[in-house]
Amino acid sequence: MSVEAQFNLLIDPTWNDINQVPPKFPMMTNEAYVMAVREDLQGIMNNPVGKSVLDRLKKWNRVVRITPVREGQGVCVSPSANFGENRDLMWNRHVSPFLNKVLGMQTRPIWAVVFYTPEAFNPGGTCHTFYKTDKRSNYMPNRQEVLVHELVHAIRDMSKTFSPDSVKVHKTNLQGFDSIEEFIAILVQNMFQSVDKGKLRADHQGFRELDPNLANSFEFFKISTRSFAAVEAFVKQNKYFTANLAKLDVPFNPVRAFFKDPRKCREFSESDAAFKRDTGPLAVLFRTLTPGISVELWHDLLHP
Repeated sequence: MSVEAQFNLLIDPTWNDINQVPPKFPMMTNEAYVMAVREDLQGIMNNPVGKSVLDRLKKWNRVVRITPVREGQGVCVSPSANFGENRDLMWNRHVSPFLNKVLGMQTRPIWAVVFYTPEAFNPGGTCHTFYKTDKRSNYMPNRQEVLVHELVHAIRDMSKTFSPDSVKVHKTNLQGFDSIEEFIAILVQNMFQSVDKGKLRADHQGFRELDPNLANSFEFFKISTRSFAAVEAFVKQNKYFTANLAKLDVPFNPVRAFFKDPRKCREFSESDAAFKRDTGPLAVLFRTLTPGISVELWHDLLHP
């Protein structure tokens, strides 16, 4: 059985959606695409964090379709994940029920689609070339971490926990993540990377290395006064997934730290170091002079 079949994944090399026209010069042949994605999935499966991601997708007994990014010639368009395209809607509503009921087949609905092109991140590829010169980036991502990131988004889509506004990151040091969804995906991506001592990503603005002072499971909570709330939301919304992640003894695992000692994680998230990263050194002085004002109240006062 292929690695994708083991985890209810469908590698679909066809580019065009029902209402779209495929590129004149695709980046990869269909055969090369399938082989490359399969190679990446094999590597992900051999990583304990990656295996937890794949196992969680399998539990839903639904299909995740992996297909090339809809990108123009010579342009880097970031990989992404969503609930699907028109073709997936037609499959779920009409084709799959017909095959199951009329022909007695056992097909599954497609609940998420990941748009990912391996070739884009190979040397000379569009995204490899872009991030090599991107002023916001100081390292080149590998293909597996890019795909793991998108598969985490697929988990959030399939579990119907996708909620980008459930924890506000705007006007805090987490604003570089753009949303709680990207914070969660990068959190798991960094856990995955830590297994083989890879680069840890700072935020969603390019590929910049995480501050070494934060590259520790507990110390990471000092990244922002909202970090505890963000991890807590992830744990509550994806109970089984995070419970499995917490069992993994890998070098960087803030989820494990949260399960082990949530009080310590909260204290680090409410520390002067976290407050300073959110508001600046002067605000730390004001807070010191007014100990009765909570972190949340100070945050609201400084960022109305």
